[in-house]
Amino acid sequence: MNKYFALLLFFLFFSFSFSQQVKVTGVIKDSETGQPLEYATVAIYNPSDNSVVTGGITDAEGKFSVPVQAGTYNFSF
Repeated sequence: MNKYFALLLFFLFFSFSFSQQVKVTGVIKDSETGQPLEYATVAIYNPSDNSVVTGGITDAEGKFSVPVQAGTYNFSF
């Protein structure tokens, strides 16, 4: 019984360690008018070396959704 329990825990831990991807979503708006910014570039940087990790573009309503590994990042719009 202990073997099966240990094996079950191993597979649960193993599956959670590879599913650490999250989705960052948001809306970019003009600071003066409050209107959404269409097709603006979103860049996500690694804070330790300032390298680009990934990025995306907003849609016609200023919305973006970018999948990224869980962690701490800097953003540029």
